Amino acid sequence: MFRVSLFSRYVVPALLMVMFVGVDPGTAFAADPCRNTDLNDVNFRIAKDKHKSRPNGVRKLKLAKSFSRQLHFQVRFGEDTRYTTSDPNNQADWGKLMGFTTNRIHKNSIRLGWAWNPSAQKVDLGFYGYLDGQRTMERLTSVTPGEWADVSIRFDDGGQSLSVNGIEKSVRGDLGVAGWVPVSTWLLRTAYFGGDEKAPHTMHIEVRGIVVDDACQR
Repeated sequence: MFRVSLFSRYVVPALLMVMFVGVDPGTAFAADPCRNTDLNDVNFRIAKDKHKSRPNGVRKLKLAKSFSRQLHFQVRFGEDTRYTTSDPNNQADWGKLMGFTTNRIHKNSIRLGWAWNPSAQKVDLGFYGYLDGQRTMERLTSVTPGEWADVSIRFDDGGQSLSVNGIEKSVRGDLGVAGWVPVSTWLLRTAYFGGDEKAPHTMHIEVRGIVVDDACQR
């Protein structure tokens, strides 16, 4: 009894401290992928000296004066997403992955931002969006290549939100579109490198458990 008490009182807390000290919240604990998927999993390939991936395209057009869209997926960055830009000032430039857009991507859109962080030896993940032409970029967390991360994106006529492993950023405001004008919104099934520079070598990004305009069921 005495030994069990000592173990639970001193050893267990010490082990937990060793395990979790220095871990960035949201970095390591992606849940199972959504089961109610309505799009196939996709393996994006960004070739050397390119910005855009293959495959690359838009899906799920909706046209409405008032809209509310949501997207859930998991992402895993390959070991080859480690890179160094030619100009050190471009190292923190955001790549973009999945999301929603209107007909004017630099007017109203929301995507997952990603960038290799050589100091942390991790992929930084964050909010990358435009609302009425105003761009917002904010790091939310970081993941190790080979590690799955949960992502949820919401886009409606009152703003946008994005979360990674439960860490969320929201931007609310007007889209700058007349209320009587129907708005076209598209799902972006894309991966993009950069930034000012193109990919210095070929990279791979996996996306699975894609659910569009429905709650994720695990």
